[in-house]
Amino acid sequence: MPAPETKVVQGKLDLSQWNINKQPIVGLSGEWQVEVLTERKWPVFGKNEFFVLPGGWADKRYGGKFPDQGVLAYRAQIRLPTAKRSLSLNAPLIYCAYEIYINGKLTLSRGRVGFSREEELFSARLQYILLSPETTEIEIVIIHSAHNFRYGIIDKVLELGTTEYIANRSGERTMADYSIFGFALVMMLYHLVLFALRPKEKSTLYFSLLCVVI
Repeated sequence: MPAPETKVVQGKLDLSQWNINKQPIVGLSGEWQVEVLTERKWPVFGKNEFFVLPGGWADKRYGGKFPDQGVLAYRAQIRLPTAKRSLSLNAPLIYCAYEIYINGKLTLSRGRVGFSREEELFSARLQYILLSPETTEIEIVIIHSAHNFRYGIIDKVLELGTTEYIANRSGERTMADYSIFGFALVMMLYHLVLFALRPKEKSTLYFSLLCVVI
């Protein structure tokens, strides 16, 4: 079940009427406040500029306002329903490194955010963040660096949903990844055996190498 997208408008989203029991997950696409960072500091978002997520920094709609590579900070302020359900924020793949702050507290980081190619540490992993059940308002700040990729991009929507639902989806994705990996491994071994039996059949060797690449 894909997450129905709810629109963040000028950095704000009101989900106070969200019926979690009927709709366990929502997407957080729309206009996030944005600030270009050139040094390690907490963003103030003073220029009141917005960036539509998901999206890429090189999108022509921005007319070169954002660098292809560098560090950007995004912010969204969200009101949550008062229902006492355990919620989680599901973070997609974000190249190359990022930190996510919830109400000013660092809750998740992947790789190492850097202001140069050498300082940055590349990482690409899916992850979700548990939120406190007592929380009724959250400020999400994402600090995103991209020096080791052709340009900065978040190409999948962030999702907010019940922890149970998001954890189940995460488990399903992991199982699918392992299934694909296992299939490629078996095919690689099978064709290596065929090549060992018939060394003149180079196609089996090439196919096994393709499986290694996959």
